[in-house]
Amino acid sequence: MVQEVCFVLIAVIGSVLARGPCFRFYGNGSLVFEDNLDIASSASFEFEFETKNDGGLIYYAEGLYQKEIAYDFEGLFLSDGILHYFLFNPTEFGVGSTFGFHGSSRNKLNDGKWHKVRFFRNIEMEEKVDGKKTKVLVTGLVVDDDVVTKDPRERRRLHLGNTLWIGGNSQLQERMGNGIGGFKGRIRNFMETRLNHVFETSSRNIDVKRCTE
Repeated sequence: MVQEVCFVLIAVIGSVLARGPCFRFYGNGSLVFEDNLDIASSASFEFEFETKNDGGLIYYAEGLYQKEIAYDFEGLFLSDGILHYFLFNPTEFGVGSTFGFHGSSRNKLNDGKWHKVRFFRNIEMEEKVDGKKTKVLVTGLVVDDDVVTKDPRERRRLHLGNTLWIGGNSQLQERMGNGIGGFKGRIRNFMETRLNHVFETSSRNIDVKRCTE
């Protein structure tokens, strides 16, 4: 219970510090941000969204893409109305030991209402280990102030770039064929909470409009 309260307080503090714009997506566009942030190994994102669609890519970042070799990537997407946070962290050249992460919402979120989301990886927090409070690196997903899943283990050897795709990624769709499509709905207040950085001015805008909240 104490841990859940801490997560909520952190999310609320981030919202007080900064607010971002609202964007409307039509299922065939995206925003690309190249804000030169260091999110390679650790990050904490927060935003709100509303949609009535049951699927769509909301967020995506990746390491160096190589067609024949597995690469790191991170995504947040809807499938059958359920929100999924997926982190793929393969070992380099198949040697060593690494692991990713998967968490999902408890309920369908495509009800046309606003939902608040926070997802994070390798964020230092206090957790009980062998009955004692210890600072560890935690990865997890919070939906509407409910800590739906978290894992207090460090994700090592992550190599994610600082380019973020919001609402869709046409290159990813081409690679996957009939995979996850674009997001249709509204997204607002997208920010990186560690740095209190709001994603506001994109380097590329493909058929996305500003919206009133």
